[in-house]
Amino acid sequence: MVSKKEKPGAEKQKDEESFADIVKKAKAGDTDAQVTLGLHYAQGHGVAQDSAEAEKWWYLAADAGNFRAQYFLGGMYFHGAGVSQDFVEAEKWLRLSAEAGFASAQSNLGIIYQDGLGVAEDYAEAAKWFRLAAKAEDVPAQYFLGMMYYHGTGVRQSFVEAAKWLRPAAEAGLAAAQFILGEMYKNGSKGVAEDNTEAVKWYSLAAEAGDTAAQFALGLMYARGAGVRQDYALAMKWYRLAADAENVKAQYNLGMMYYQGEGVPQDYAEAMQWHLLAANAGHAESQFILGVMHANGEGVPQDNVRAARWYRRAAELGNANAQNFLGLVYILAEGVEQDACLAYMWLNLAAAQGDEKAKEDRNMLAKNITPEQIARAEKMAEEMAQKITKNQKKSR
Repeated sequence: MVSKKEKPGAEKQKDEESFADIVKKAKAGDTDAQVTLGLHYAQGHGVAQDSAEAEKWWYLAADAGNFRAQYFLGGMYFHGAGVSQDFVEAEKWLRLSAEAGFASAQSNLGIIYQDGLGVAEDYAEAAKWFRLAAKAEDVPAQYFLGMMYYHGTGVRQSFVEAAKWLRPAAEAGLAAAQFILGEMYKNGSKGVAEDNTEAVKWYSLAAEAGDTAAQFALGLMYARGAGVRQDYALAMKWYRLAADAENVKAQYNLGMMYYQGEGVPQDYAEAMQWHLLAANAGHAESQFILGVMHANGEGVPQDNVRAARWYRRAAELGNANAQNFLGLVYILAEGVEQDACLAYMWLNLAAAQGDEKAKEDRNMLAKNITPEQIARAEKMAEEMAQKITKNQKKSR
């Protein structure tokens, strides 16, 4: 009988003998032992971590046709772990493993074709491999296939099919799938009936797992009382978690809660802090609000020059309110030099987006300037519209 004092040493000896046995089998050409030995070196389990040794043993097994080794070797090249990143080599080894029916390899091969890594982008090929892996209950593949149906990439768009594949991934705990399923229930897509309670359920699971988009969405549900009792404190909690993780929409909503005193005491300093973060990340609505705050002296000294600058940033991202305000700024010469052509240009751009007040102001301005000025302003508006389109593409 082994005493308690002797047991640890005996276990250590057993582990050492087991490792020695693995080495012996691997050297004798046992591919399963080679895979296991590669894992020991890759993870530093029982030996010093050594990627080169892991690659050596996996290559031997992979070259002999072991599909698990082919998968691990493909993964090394895919991630550049211990070897130079090489998507061509990754595709080569992952394909061999995938063709042998290994679901994880099929899923990764799908990613390679979906993202065009070392191969031509091919959504149909990606969908093929994701489907094989998804049927074998590979969770990432279920998510990717669901998203292909959701967006209609590589397959005919089908929200029914999207929900079919996203649900098992969500039930397996994949936060990204939980969030999209929540979105489907909130919006009442053709795949599921609108159900805010069910949306909150999936948002909550994803939010608790740290998904910032879900945290923002859950905050919105609490703020609106959709699927849950309205609760500004919980809305604030989830917005703040997402905002702290640099979710720009959450930063904007948090800023608006403080700006309007919605569920919290009105606090212009806090509003300014959150809107600045969102504005500097390219959020046009926050840029517009900062313009308003500077124009009104809310939380900052009144400053028309700074107000105009923020209006311009938002206007150049296509914000109609900012375009309208900027047009008026140029009429009234508040923080800028008076300029009828620029005023007409900005009012015209806002009017083109359906802003009726801007349309009225533009038409009134047109009565007080020359046809030549109007023609010039309209040409400027066409050029600015092109610039705005480019700016919007960059900010996405």
